Amino acid sequence: MPTLPERMSSMENQMVENNKTTWRIHEAIYGNGKPGLVTEIRLLRQSVDLHIAAHRERRVDWKWLITSGIAVAAIAGAFFR
Repeated sequence: MPTLPERMSSMENQMVENNKTTWRIHEAIYGNGKPGLVTEIRLLRQSVDLHIAAHRERRVDWKWLITSGIAVAAIAGAFFR
C-alpha cells in the first residue's frame, strides 16, 4: 500500500495533467492568439446570415422549379412517344 507522500505525489501529478487538459480545452474554445471555437461560430453565423439575406433578395427559386418541371415534362414526353 502506498504511503501518504506517494499518494500525495500521485494526486499532484494527476492534478497537473488535469490542469493542462483544462487549459487546452480553454484555448480551443476561446483561442490563444488565434480564432477559437467561439470566434469560428460567430463567423459561421455571420456567413449564414449573409447567405440567408442574399437568398431572400434573389427570390428566383420558384422560377427554377417551373423551368425544371418543364424540362422534365419535355424529356418524359419525348421518352414516351
